Amino acid sequence: MAILKGAVFAAPIFCACVAFAQTPQQLNYCKALTTTYRNAVGSGSAPMQKLEAATIECSTNPVGSIPVLERGLKEMKVELPPRA
Repeated sequence: MAILKGAVFAAPIFCACVAFAQTPQQLNYCKALTTTYRNAVGSGSAPMQKLEAATIECSTNPVGSIPVLERGLKEMKVELPPRA
């Protein structure tokens, strides 16, 4: 019974760690999206606060930042970089 209680307690913690796992491909794609965004802003597009925040979080949370950057770049009508 004690093992079952421990497993029930540990399962959410394990799942949370797995959810935040990131791959080098995700990090590289997030960096590519950030570069694309910076180039668009440097070319005259207006900066967007939500995209600025996503670029800052890119190195620590690419899984959360990628959809925000993709959606924002599409709104800006900027072509997305290829996924590696």
